[in-house]
Amino acid sequence: MSTRAFRQLLAPVLVALLAACSDKALSPTEVMTGTATSNPAVLAADFVDITQQFGWLPKIALTTVQKKDTVVQTFTLDPKAGGLVTFGSGHRLVIYPWAICDPKSSGYGPTTWLNNCIQATTAIKFTIRSFTTKAGRPGTSVMPNVRFEPGSLVRLYFHDAKLTTFGKVHIPWCNSAGVCVDEGKSDTWQQTYYAPGNPGYWVYRNLRHFSSYIVAY
Repeated sequence: MSTRAFRQLLAPVLVALLAACSDKALSPTEVMTGTATSNPAVLAADFVDITQQFGWLPKIALTTVQKKDTVVQTFTLDPKAGGLVTFGSGHRLVIYPWAICDPKSSGYGPTTWLNNCIQATTAIKFTIRSFTTKAGRPGTSVMPNVRFEPGSLVRLYFHDAKLTTFGKVHIPWCNSAGVCVDEGKSDTWQQTYYAPGNPGYWVYRNLRHFSSYIVAY
């Protein structure tokens, strides 16, 4: 068995059962909303409380600075251990152990998302920005840009307390030009789901890389 395969088996739930570029962080005024051809989110009939499902992951502490209408937070993650990150106004990031590719060798960009990689082994300091788009929906950006080993679980949960319409709701990736792409249209692993959030709803999806993401419809 390869080292990579062995590392993945260390996680308590096997994920299967369930052009390089560098994107800058987007501000709320730069973000565009989704397109009319986006996949609508799917109601998650098997949604489990996030803390209950992923409470075995280390809970990551953040340092917070408020900058005008954006909450800027930093955290340091041991990629060998993964973590459960609560950021912004109650949003969550789930990062499984050994999920992060080594940024020194992995490359970055749409042509790399499905490539296997050497996983990172040293701590990485991330900056995560949380904001509200012009449409009133939550958004975030994470730096530095890293991608994830295909098959590893990294999941982004937005808590949208005011969400009531689901006809076209989805979580697109927004690039440095402010163009937002629904990656779930061509990759079912990145399909958007929603579930009751009391108040509002959770809107969530799996990620293949860190960049900028928003709730759009």
